[in-house]
Amino acid sequence: MSTIKLMSNVGIIGSQIIAKSKHGDSTKIEITSSGFSQAHRIPPVIVFCEDKVAEELITYALSYRDINVGSFKFRRCGSWSNIIISLAGCILYSEELIKSGNSKALEVIGVIDGDISDDEIRQVISETYEGDFIPDQLQHIIDLISSHITSFKIPNNVLSKKNIKGKPELNLKNMVDEISPAMIKSPFKKRTDELNEYIKKVKDENSKNNIGFELNDINKEKDETLEIINFSKEITFTANEGITNYHTYFKKLIKKTENRHYRSYQFVNNPIYLVYRIVSKFNKNRWEEYINPVIYFLESAKTKQTEKFSHNTFNNTKID
Repeated sequence: MSTIKLMSNVGIIGSQIIAKSKHGDSTKIEITSSGFSQAHRIPPVIVFCEDKVAEELITYALSYRDINVGSFKFRRCGSWSNIIISLAGCILYSEELIKSGNSKALEVIGVIDGDISDDEIRQVISETYEGDFIPDQLQHIIDLISSHITSFKIPNNVLSKKNIKGKPELNLKNMVDEISPAMIKSPFKKRTDELNEYIKKVKDENSKNNIGFELNDINKEKDETLEIINFSKEITFTANEGITNYHTYFKKLIKKTENRHYRSYQFVNNPIYLVYRIVSKFNKNRWEEYINPVIYFLESAKTKQTEKFSHNTFNNTKID
């Protein structure tokens, strides 16, 4: 009998040893795991998105909800049609992998910015598979790829605008611009009322000063938020050959805020995060309407991925 140690990983929190031994015509493989090494390794869900704006907005929303961003691997495709092509290849490969008996096929999803209709998506999928596909095969492919696609939710009053490019950016600008002074005050009202009551009751000067500092911080954030919103409102876009392009909104916003110091917003060089912070706090309903379809879809994909990889296999056979 000969034994070959194929792999040995030993660490402070666990170990894994794989050994292979030959017994005549039989082969014996032994796997010994302890500690952390007994856990299943769950690979990240592959997320195809259009650009940096989409990726960053999604990751900020995931972090806010305490969802592990590391559970997803983002790939920027540059355009929504490239997302379709990327998805198509991955999904059809996964289908063949599953048919071969391997249940551990990666979850892949596509996130489209929200300005593309279902009919346009289906048309691009159809065009991707022109050729010898008979209608029922093509319909299956269309349905399969469509089931792996989600979109940000953009309201109809933006989608229905004509001669517009950059509708996702226009929608984000609208979410900033529609924030009123009353909406800015709302998240602070309860705490401000509490502090104003406390300051009437306390006699200690140190306590009064500390309360005063907190009230000052709140008022400063209100003022700074209003100033940034007003800068956003000042940004204008000129039609070129009858088309108005809003893709440059974030570049224009950073131009407005550059060389300015904000106590509450020390990241004005990152206009995507700036817009996220303001909209998610002061226009929460609109923000959640916009982002929730994507976050729920990603959570569902993460759950499916975890279920697929939460078991060990040998030669495509589940062994636990």
